[in-house]
Amino acid sequence: MRSRANRNGFTLVELLVVIAIIGVLIALLLPAVQQAREAARRMQCTNNLKQIGLALHNHHDTYGVFPAGAVPSENNTNRYGPSFFVYLLPYLEQNSLYEQTNRANNTWNSSPNRELYEELELDFVVCPSSPVPVLSPTGTSSTIAATAAQYVGIAGAADDSNFSENRNRKCCNCCGGSNDDGIIASGGVLVPNEEFNMSAVVDGTSNTGVVSEWSNYVKDSSGTNYRIDSRHYIGMGTDRDWTVDSGTGTYRRAFSITTIRWPINHNDYTLPGVHENHGANNGLHSAHPGGVNFLVTDGSVRFLPETIEMTTLKRLVTRDDGQVVQY
Repeated sequence: MRSRANRNGFTLVELLVVIAIIGVLIALLLPAVQQAREAARRMQCTNNLKQIGLALHNHHDTYGVFPAGAVPSENNTNRYGPSFFVYLLPYLEQNSLYEQTNRANNTWNSSPNRELYEELELDFVVCPSSPVPVLSPTGTSSTIAATAAQYVGIAGAADDSNFSENRNRKCCNCCGGSNDDGIIASGGVLVPNEEFNMSAVVDGTSNTGVVSEWSNYVKDSSGTNYRIDSRHYIGMGTDRDWTVDSGTGTYRRAFSITTIRWPINHNDYTLPGVHENHGANNGLHSAHPGGVNFLVTDGSVRFLPETIEMTTLKRLVTRDDGQVVQY
């Protein structure tokens, strides 16, 4: 009697079943892997903000105040000076960069500072989830690129029918578009040309936000992407000591800070005060699903949901409105 040969392989049906099972497992695992990666990126973003918060406290310990959000040149109040980030550099392991930066330079956006920051990537101001390139041109027509901070100092909030704020200034008389329809408030912690100490944060350091994210694109009606992280490198501040521009009644641009006017993660580039160069009301944005990381003045970091009510958000970034908000 002839014996049947042993069968050592899969049949075609069995092979197809195995492939199908593997495909299902990959489909189930892929979202979990993506979520794990985003969780890691969000944690790194949180750590970046904690570093900035610690630097703010170290600056306060050294000088008795937080830095101003943006200032003109130390040598000429009609020229651009540094942002608050520059004054934090010694506390972010960048003392050499701070010492080399010419803070009295008459033209901040040209030599020697532009060359000093050219092609310089500073990880502590970059959200790893952001789709926006790390390097940005130092001006709309410049070929020099440097790190544009994807975190933003908060100068306060614009008033509306539900929120009162009388420390508003019209902004910015530059660059066309909706940039001319901006509002800069002074009710926050990082405002232009003013330095505050802890006691000025009347609502409490654990109840007042100071820095958050603007690390994602916004779009116009045609779907074109715009970056709203100042489009200028980390060092830019403002170019005027808040004197009114002659004949216009408007105030000058202040980079690296924003005044809250629109909801978190709004996606409309055409809103008043939103502009890549530089909108006073460029909003809080991130690529994190559902909200943004948010540094509180006490140094802690929270995740603010994009569904937060606007009045609550505005009170949360105002240092002295007397309202302790719950969210």
